[in-house]
Amino acid sequence: ADAAGEMEVMLHQLVPGVEPVKVLSDTCVTTHTPSGYPYIGSVAPGLFVATGGNGLAAKSSDEIGRLAAESVMSSDGWEGNSELEKEMFEPRFVA
Repeated sequence: ADAAGEMEVMLHQLVPGVEPVKVLSDTCVTTHTPSGYPYIGSVAPGLFVATGGNGLAAKSSDEIGRLAAESVMSSDGWEGNSELEKEMFEPRFVA
């Protein structure tokens, strides 16, 4: 079975008796970084990114969003996240 079919089976197992009017699936894009960590931070004055979820962003989106918000709101781009190394998440450009 394809992934969408497997997920539909799980839906019926989790919510017995549910009868969707229609089941649709679509592809999504995953972006990967060489470090395996998302890139979170400033790329230009006033321009910030949170990208490169490495296939894990759906489950990590709350924390990625928190880190991104902290990055935008802090004076140095990372002060609220002292337990994590800023360099692990700094956006990098590839030539």
